[in-house]
Amino acid sequence: MLLGPFNGLNAQLWRLTNQSRALTLIDSLPDWEADYGLPNKCSIANATTSSRRQALLTRVRSNATITPQDFIHLAHEECFDIAIEEPAVFECGFSKCGGNHTVGDRLQEVFWIVHLYGLAVDYFIIGERKCGFDPLFRIANVDRLQCLFRDIYPG
Repeated sequence: MLLGPFNGLNAQLWRLTNQSRALTLIDSLPDWEADYGLPNKCSIANATTSSRRQALLTRVRSNATITPQDFIHLAHEECFDIAIEEPAVFECGFSKCGGNHTVGDRLQEVFWIVHLYGLAVDYFIIGERKCGFDPLFRIANVDRLQCLFRDIYPG
């Protein structure tokens, strides 16, 4: 009888403790979203609670994303199959003729080339599309990947 109120308090404290991690939150989803700037322009309109939670989890995990492998892992969690290529420019005294280094400007080394695999491509079809209005091809869902990387890519 004396421990009855403490039992309810213990249950509330346990629920509150679970709200401190992004994986187990239930009631504090709006607070977490506000802290991480969600929903943003990349968010899905009228998203379900599970998709909102997944977007938040992706955002939380993206805070430590700095290497190409981190970006590949983050894209994989969002169901994208990608590879990242980091160009290496030919350097006299270091590179070998016929090696893996490309000829070009030193600024090319600050770019990544992202290769997408397994996505549908919608090509321009004469008679169905309009020149000057429709692109020559459109890759499905690439906007979602660009949105995912845009806020977190390294300087």
